[in-house]
Amino acid sequence: MHRIDVAFLPSTPWSGEAGGLYRAVEDLTRGLNSRDEVRVNILAVADTTERRSPAQNGYTSINMLLGPRRTCYSNSLRDSLRSASFDMLHLHGLWTYPTLAALEWNRRTTKPFLISTHGMLDKWALRQSRFAKWFATALFQGRAFRKASCIHALSLAEASAIRDFGIREPIAVIPNAVALPHPDQQYLQRDAEARRTFLFLGRIVRKKGVSELVQAWRLIQESAMGQQWRLLLAGWIAPEFLTELRALLHRLRIEETVEFTGPVRGREKHDLLLRTDALVLPSHSEGQPMAVLEAWAYGIPTVITNECNLPEGFHAGAAIQCCPQAQSIATALLRVMRMPAPELSDMGLRGRELVRREFSWPIILDRYVSLYQWLIHDVPCPTWIRVN
Repeated sequence: MHRIDVAFLPSTPWSGEAGGLYRAVEDLTRGLNSRDEVRVNILAVADTTERRSPAQNGYTSINMLLGPRRTCYSNSLRDSLRSASFDMLHLHGLWTYPTLAALEWNRRTTKPFLISTHGMLDKWALRQSRFAKWFATALFQGRAFRKASCIHALSLAEASAIRDFGIREPIAVIPNAVALPHPDQQYLQRDAEARRTFLFLGRIVRKKGVSELVQAWRLIQESAMGQQWRLLLAGWIAPEFLTELRALLHRLRIEETVEFTGPVRGREKHDLLLRTDALVLPSHSEGQPMAVLEAWAYGIPTVITNECNLPEGFHAGAAIQCCPQAQSIATALLRVMRMPAPELSDMGLRGRELVRREFSWPIILDRYVSLYQWLIHDVPCPTWIRVN
């Protein structure tokens, strides 16, 4: 079988502000391009001419954004698709112009394309900008679902949401993946008198339950445990939301126990995770958050909602469940704070083992290669693809 050339089309402007989707696409590109069977190239839309390649034998083609960022429109994206020869397209996300470009490419070439929904058909997500999504579905997104050769879901819950939306095409369930740090990696030395750390990691936006988390943190300060912990909010945040959260912290009189670090990457994020005692992500809606998988990979216990679509964490004893409401979050955080150190450590180790078993790169890359080969070559359908 010949090597399969795949074009990745992100549905959001190509920047770190896209959060988990940006990170997932970049990491998956790098992983697949380490394999002999596949070559991935990213055809992205952005408001910068900067070109960055996440892999040695692929490339990132930047097409200039025209108009509002939410449309992800670029009149050069169609030309980029026409000027290169790909075996298939892999759309990452919904509702924007790259979907139209993929439909035109499919009509012209009759080659297959695949759609990853990245949590965008979750019920909470569908309630946001409802009319715009209804209009996009009627105009082009519904047709794209019908023309797609397969739909990719990150979890069984997302596969169920896809079916609930009325989509009957085959569904491939492949979760996100992370790399495991070296097993000998230890926590960095801390001052014994220093506060312990709860970390929120990711884009700091409303859907991730940040306002509710801050309100929960105020409830915790009324207990003796609250004086022994601090809350770090690490990630990109829009200036207007930062102003709103700072005003809330001031009103609740907890500014001294909450810190904004800004976006963290590379070595800075690595060191931050080594200093973290537990991670909290009280989201209203997620595809499948990379932050939780990273925390587990580092042996960090987590507090997450059911909407994070990682029930494996609850079953394995690597996560404590909360609802995206202040009282529920506070109860879960206090439960972690009261755990003896050995119990907390065991919880983190169960998360690390879970990543090794189900979310490590070798396992996930094998699934993608099998999926692409099924779509391009005459090979049997993998048993984990839901055809009916």
